[in-house]
Amino acid sequence: MVNSIEQVSLSRRQFLKATGWSAAGITVLSSCSGILPALPSTSDPELEDAFNWFQLLPTGKVRFFCPRIEMGQGTTISLSQVVAEELNVDFANIECLAASTEQVPPFKMTVGSEGIAKFWKPVAYGAAKLRETLRERASHLTGIHVKNITDTHNGFKIENTRIIHYHNLLSDTPFLLMEIDASEVKDVALYSLLSSRSKHHIGHNRVSSAIENIVTGTEIYARDFNLTDTLFGHVFRPPALEAVIQSVNLKNAQNKDGVIHIEQQIEKNLVAVVAKDPISLRLAIERINITWQKSDINSTELIEKINVNKLIQQGELEHVLVDDGVSKGLSNNLKIIKSCYSSPCMSHASMEARAATAWVRQDKVEIWCGSQDPFFVKSRIAKQLGRNLDNVVVHSLRVGGGFGGRVLCQPAEEAALLSKLVGKPVKVEWSREDEFQNNYFQPPFSHMIEAGVRSDGYIEYWRHDFASSPIITGPIPSSIAWMVDSFKADEGTARGSHNPYNIKNKRIRYSDVRTKVPIGAWRGLGSAPNCFAIESMMDELAHEAGIDPLDFRLHNLSSYHEVLKKVLIVLGKMKPANQKQKQQSANDIENDHGYGLACAIYKNETPVAVAVEVIIDHSEQSVLVRNINCVQDCGAIVNPQQVENQVMGNLVWGCSMAMKEKITFEEGQVIENNFDGYQILRHAECPAINIELIKSDKPATGAGEAALGPVAAAIANAVFDATGVRVRNLPIRYEDLFNGKQN
Repeated sequence: MVNSIEQVSLSRRQFLKATGWSAAGITVLSSCSGILPALPSTSDPELEDAFNWFQLLPTGKVRFFCPRIEMGQGTTISLSQVVAEELNVDFANIECLAASTEQVPPFKMTVGSEGIAKFWKPVAYGAAKLRETLRERASHLTGIHVKNITDTHNGFKIENTRIIHYHNLLSDTPFLLMEIDASEVKDVALYSLLSSRSKHHIGHNRVSSAIENIVTGTEIYARDFNLTDTLFGHVFRPPALEAVIQSVNLKNAQNKDGVIHIEQQIEKNLVAVVAKDPISLRLAIERINITWQKSDINSTELIEKINVNKLIQQGELEHVLVDDGVSKGLSNNLKIIKSCYSSPCMSHASMEARAATAWVRQDKVEIWCGSQDPFFVKSRIAKQLGRNLDNVVVHSLRVGGGFGGRVLCQPAEEAALLSKLVGKPVKVEWSREDEFQNNYFQPPFSHMIEAGVRSDGYIEYWRHDFASSPIITGPIPSSIAWMVDSFKADEGTARGSHNPYNIKNKRIRYSDVRTKVPIGAWRGLGSAPNCFAIESMMDELAHEAGIDPLDFRLHNLSSYHEVLKKVLIVLGKMKPANQKQKQQSANDIENDHGYGLACAIYKNETPVAVAVEVIIDHSEQSVLVRNINCVQDCGAIVNPQQVENQVMGNLVWGCSMAMKEKITFEEGQVIENNFDGYQILRHAECPAINIELIKSDKPATGAGEAALGPVAAAIANAVFDATGVRVRNLPIRYEDLFNGKQN
């Protein structure tokens, strides 16, 4: 997707007002990179953008308007460490703020494990330019050449004798650097990236200043935000996909105390109510009776549309990723395996049900919400209300879990509509059931892989066909989706489908089929479903060849993938890693134990390998993951503890995905519409986890989603090791292992 960006500039007065200047300071400022149309923000950061992200206050504090949305991944912590490193200040002196859309130029939506990989260098450049600008000011004030002004804590040392702190360089008038030439910045030293310089913040653990507020429940999320005189609104959302309103009965709700406004536009499938307080709103909702005509959408129809074998028979696999030939000069002694694999529709299942507050006035529209892309929200609301982009401001609040599901913020659009109708601030809160029914989903995947392995253990050919739905372009309106699909294969659906093995005869094809189910980004996009199929087949081939699964992977990796080889070798030295290291306690002797592994290279950048130990408990009729080992190489690491936390979250989610998560539809209605039906891994089921991060000098790569991919395959392979039953369909459930549903 390509953004159409109109170049604009923030005036000095606008910038100071928007960023809340109340005291003197120094600010780095450049031309704004523009205002986005109603499309997601997909442009990578520019150096000029970074100059807008910093202010040095007279107190010595550094105000950092972070261009990433914080939703638990900790990017704001790590980027604050980069700022502290460049400026030689204490981490506690970095005041990291969530910027509103009027305070900074548009920045790329927070997705794809890109926070450190793509924003480390721009943040470092901006902070370094601020540092060097201060050095020049110190030179001007003291008459000493900049070469004789060296770094020290919170400031500079003049000719190795006199100390001058940053705040001593500020006057009572804010100092703005406007229209900075990017070429000047490229010449400054980036302390956070210099391998020869000892680091005070990079590579060290730091904890967010917000952690105490989160633990004590005082952190402000969208549901916690309040304005004086706020009203409370509710839009009646369809109880099923494509359901339409047949009739509405408002008699019991009209003219009731506390009800401010009822909106009814049946032709637009819209009924909404605004009340003075949450209790009055709840009573009004209960009194309004709506009859809906449901749809015929069901899971059987959905699965049939993306059935890869059916599409192969019909010749409808439209996208060819690789075609090196699969029938030329094949050996006679090949052992051939052909298997099908599938994964179901899944939900984001975030802990925070979304909410938003909107205040629509004549001269300004303000939105308070949590979104992975506040500029997308801004653009959508401007278009919805027919306002200029300049009139709409989105204030970002912390997000309680995104995972790709919070790019949109539908309650913000609903609140804006209702606020326009009543002329006052309106808050809209979604219920848990609203979240499960009305957000977009991870699509189901259907795979067929046929491969042949020689007697010497080398894979001679690989034919992988799969089908799913468009993920990145999934949310595009149906009116223009056909046009996008006609020239653009969905890369999100295909993510992770290029296996890393040295196979000369290889063909990979797929189809991204649109259905009536709304589809969008889900953690890692296609990487986990594709890895499940690929690494399950690798285990089948290893078993057929009679070679240890770890050795088999190393045997078939080319020199091009030395980093993945290293990750696998380290994994092999951890216990338990494979069958040779099995150990059973006396209490476990009646249960079946299994060990399995899988690996992948996330986005062709981050190699990761996972080994698991599973227990098949026949008395409880359950599959339990007891231990997980994980090795990951994500390049240079700013905050080791934070990366470990991200890896751990991926591993736990991977267990949940493999063994529990599944969305089904009946007449367009989501059956698993709360956590009693949509099961996720519980604390008591969480395995022991051991993580090894490879020390690396290469640039940082994505860490936030990489480890998710191999988990399901590793568990499935461990189940085979324990039971002899191949898992080919997710989720993995005990009852399916022994009734033939898997094979």
